[in-house]
Amino acid sequence: MESIQVHFKSIKVDNLTDWAKKQGTTYKNVKLLNPWILKQSLNAPKEYYEIIVPVK
Repeated sequence: MESIQVHFKSIKVDNLTDWAKKQGTTYKNVKLLNPWILKQSLNAPKEYYEIIVPVK
């Protein structure tokens, strides 16, 4: 069985909607890697959010 290696990095994000487009990924991919995200916006009062995204 061939193993697939996937690399990730942690990025600090202020606005999920704008950021996802700038990263060239989809909300679906962001959601799959970050199941704690419940909506397309981050409304909880935090200074920043750490979101995992696939690294190309």
